[in-house]
Amino acid sequence: MKKTIKLFSVFLFSVLISFTFALSISAKELATPVLTARNTSDSIVISWKPVKGAQSYEVYKLNSDKKWVKKVSLNKRTFTDTIVKNGRAYNYKVRAVSKSGKSGYGKIKQVFLKAPKLRAITNTAGGVKLSWKNNPSAKIYRIYRKKDSTDYKLIAKVKGGKTTFVDKTAKNVVKYKYTISSQSGDYRSKANGEPLTINFVSKVKNLSAKNSPDGVTLRWSKISGAAGYVVYRKTSGASDWVKAATVKNAQKYVDKKTAYGKKNYYKVCAYVKSSNPGAFSDYVSVYSVNPKKKMVALTFDDGPYRPVTNKILDSLQKYNARATFFVVGSRLSTYSDCLERENKLGCEIACHTYNHKSLTSISESSIKKEISDTNSLVKKYTGQTVKLVRAPGGAVNTKVKNTVSYPLINWSVDTQDWKNRNADTTFANFRRSVKDGSIVLMHDLYTSTGNAASRAIAWLVNNGYQIVTVSEMMDAKGIKMQNGQLYTHG
Repeated sequence: MKKTIKLFSVFLFSVLISFTFALSISAKELATPVLTARNTSDSIVISWKPVKGAQSYEVYKLNSDKKWVKKVSLNKRTFTDTIVKNGRAYNYKVRAVSKSGKSGYGKIKQVFLKAPKLRAITNTAGGVKLSWKNNPSAKIYRIYRKKDSTDYKLIAKVKGGKTTFVDKTAKNVVKYKYTISSQSGDYRSKANGEPLTINFVSKVKNLSAKNSPDGVTLRWSKISGAAGYVVYRKTSGASDWVKAATVKNAQKYVDKKTAYGKKNYYKVCAYVKSSNPGAFSDYVSVYSVNPKKKMVALTFDDGPYRPVTNKILDSLQKYNARATFFVVGSRLSTYSDCLERENKLGCEIACHTYNHKSLTSISESSIKKEISDTNSLVKKYTGQTVKLVRAPGGAVNTKVKNTVSYPLINWSVDTQDWKNRNADTTFANFRRSVKDGSIVLMHDLYTSTGNAASRAIAWLVNNGYQIVTVSEMMDAKGIKMQNGQLYTHG
């Protein structure tokens, strides 16, 4: 009997050892899960590869007290944690479970970063501009772009804290999609799930605006592939730009609804689709002249001279009028303030040489220097480019015409103010001869001229004349001035 019990005990011990060994082997056969983590727009997703023999998985999360808390036991191989905050780091561990045992823990750390949302996308002169709301936890923003059916490609990394980026590599008239993600160290947010789309259209160039017999004529350079152009206008005193026209298959527009007698600003953009306009051109401005209304161009030579020039400018400003000042270069440094005011009031600044020498009596090289030296100073003090020249004394011959690469302007009304030095006589000479299209000669050197000019300006306005610059009048009357040619009236 004792022998039987002993044999049975040995048998039970062998079975127990075998079962324990089997459990040990079984437990060892459950590999430790290998974890990966990624951010979505509002959660962290933990996933792992299948573990052979596992029947379920236990997911744990390290809480704020540094204690591991079991979150869930599940059969699938992903866990989505929605209890997360932007910029916070979270630790997870997962183990496989079978009837025979449990594996070791696979661990992973993940920083949750919220995906930055693109707020706006626009075409600018420099390229496609993106903007987004700042994520304080982001150290870097990653910008992705795609076109057509291609995949998204990383095109830029922007330092955290910035909220704009200009894609300067965008090609003209190409449709792009953009998306963005934030990054901190090795951790990244989900790329923005709402990409913005734009047809990049480059900036319209070489916009010009001139008065013409039909209105203000605008011209600009062609953008290949553009479906059309949109013209905008703003009149002085107005706060908003107004859409003036949509132009297709042309780079020209005549604005017949311009506000005459006021300064009008224009800008143009091209488009492929109206919902994605291109970058605006630089704006241009023009004082709009009514081609159907009579006009006169007052011109003043030999200045500036502060007491007289400013008196004339005061009168011009009072009546919203403009004149052409043929300035002498040697006087400009002393009276640069007058030059700047002339420009500010929309007057035309033209060249009357540097030393007031007769151009017919000097060499060709000297003629060019007299003009270039003056024009350089005008550019320095006003930023404007001189377009017209008047020879001292109006003396022009073939040599002068062949040498001067600007239109030459003389006059049709000579007030002889330089000779009589009397306001009444000067005004009488003006009134006797003035008519539509007149170019009137005066000199802003004499007090009597300042007084006569003030009377002439008031008289012209009261008698229905527009007081304009030489270039404005020529443009409005459709006269295309040529370099080296002499003009005396409009």
